[in-house]
Amino acid sequence: MKRVVLGVLLAAAVAGCDNTSDSCDQTAVSKRVTIETPTDPALQLRVSSCEVDIDACKALCELALERLNIATLGVSSCKVGFAGDRVLMDVDYTPSDGSCFFGGGDVAFANGGAK
Repeated sequence: MKRVVLGVLLAAAVAGCDNTSDSCDQTAVSKRVTIETPTDPALQLRVSSCEVDIDACKALCELALERLNIATLGVSSCKVGFAGDRVLMDVDYTPSDGSCFFGGGDVAFANGGAK
C-alpha cells in the first residue's frame, strides 16, 4: 500500500513539473525600468555609483528589480542611460519564481515608490 501511495505522489509531482511551452521557468526576460531621481538614499547611491562606474550598474538594476518585487535568478544584462532626472534601464534577467512578464512593456516608478 505504501508503494502505491508513494507512486501516486511521485506521479503527481512529475506531472506538476511539466516543461510545456507555456512554462516560463528559466526563460530570460527583458524589461525596461525607469526611475525618477532623486529617489530614496539606497537607490540614489546605486544611481550615483552607476553614473561614475559602469561596473556598478548591475547592482542598480538588481535593486530596481527587487523594488518591483521581481524575484530573479540573476541579472544577465543591464544597460543604463540617463535622461535629465530619469534613469532608464534595459534589464535582462531570469525570473526565479516562474512568473514572467511577456512583451517589451515598460515599468516606471517615481521616487523609489514601486511597492
